[in-house]
Amino acid sequence: MRRLGLILRAAAPARWAAVRLGAAYMWLVWRTVRWREGGRPTIDRLLATGSGLVVVIWHEGLMMTAVNKPHDRRVMAMISASRDGSVIAGVVDRFGVETARGSTYDRAKARDKGGAQALATALAAVREGVIVVMTPDGPRGPRRRAHAGAVQLALMARVPLVTLAIATRPTWRLSSWDRFRVALPFGRGRLEWDEVTVPPDAEPGDPAAVEAIRARMEALLSETTDRADAALGLAVPAGTERASAP
Repeated sequence: MRRLGLILRAAAPARWAAVRLGAAYMWLVWRTVRWREGGRPTIDRLLATGSGLVVVIWHEGLMMTAVNKPHDRRVMAMISASRDGSVIAGVVDRFGVETARGSTYDRAKARDKGGAQALATALAAVREGVIVVMTPDGPRGPRRRAHAGAVQLALMARVPLVTLAIATRPTWRLSSWDRFRVALPFGRGRLEWDEVTVPPDAEPGDPAAVEAIRARMEALLSETTDRADAALGLAVPAGTERASAP
């Protein structure tokens, strides 16, 4: 236990430094990139209702999400309970974004890594008008393959389900499972929005309805991401499969 305490005390300054540096870098990118938006009428219409929203973005493109927070709305991000997640939570907190900490249920290890509690926290928040942001292929993939959690949350809360893509040029892609995008300063940026069509009679306890919406969300989120990339003249990376929203 004494050794564990020493490790934790040694790690704390490193996490603090990572949070400070990460937030400062995001501000630099935000202030020096020339931003444009697509689908703005869609998100403006939804924001004007005052309703909560479930917003999904692929894990690869989440870097600049927090700095795009609407100033007059509460935003909550679903973030894993890992050590990396604690750094990300610290960074987004500096931009006024709340967090619900927990990961997807781990079937291989037959344990819930905080996902049930995080979902309950997000459900209570979105019912109060909070915008909840999720990465449906996170935290470990497969890349651009959506889990159904965002669909379940939107159906339980009866709120709109929105796709978001954020692209920058130039950008640097990591060799990670998600081909994570590191936005670079002094370039161009694009935000792209769209809304997933959800039948008004769809129920969270109907597996067929949930799967149909999940598939539609997955395809539309890739389309939204491709539109943002195309607006900046970015090539689709090798291994990316395109699909059309049904």
